[in-house]
Amino acid sequence: MLKARSPNQLFFSSCLGLWLDWIKDEVSLAISEEEKKRVLDLYEKATVDYLCMLNLKDNRRPKVYMSFLTHINALFQTSVAAITIWKSYVDYAIEEHLESMEDPDEEPVLTEDEVRTICHRAIKFTEYHIPESHTIWNAWMDFELQQLESQVRNEAMYHIHSVYRCREKGVSTD
Repeated sequence: MLKARSPNQLFFSSCLGLWLDWIKDEVSLAISEEEKKRVLDLYEKATVDYLCMLNLKDNRRPKVYMSFLTHINALFQTSVAAITIWKSYVDYAIEEHLESMEDPDEEPVLTEDEVRTICHRAIKFTEYHIPESHTIWNAWMDFELQQLESQVRNEAMYHIHSVYRCREKGVSTD
């Protein structure tokens, strides 16, 4: 399936169901660190497919056109598919980090800071999807609370405080 999916993804955007099926298949096969990193790369491609369809860094375009593109990009960012992909990505990143921490001899696939970076990016790209953005924030908060139980309190409290500050800046319904 990988041989069929990879070339197709280069030329066409995939729908949510195809991305999630592909990721699910890869997760079920991922045992080694290299395979798990390939799953992370696949998540990156899926988020790019949904969130970066427009190149907003092209400064040669007129400002009105750029404003229009910014508005359209915001619509892409807040789609339900974006929430689903990002939530799945955040859950996978947290799960892989926690699993790798169970075996201290094993090199973690993701560090705490890398998980936090993924969570922060997910919040930034989905914060304006009012009905569902809280699911990503809740997953991040649960992760930080788990870290609080296993770390020095001052550092963990700093991270929890920063998560709340990040949430205060965004739109929320819960």
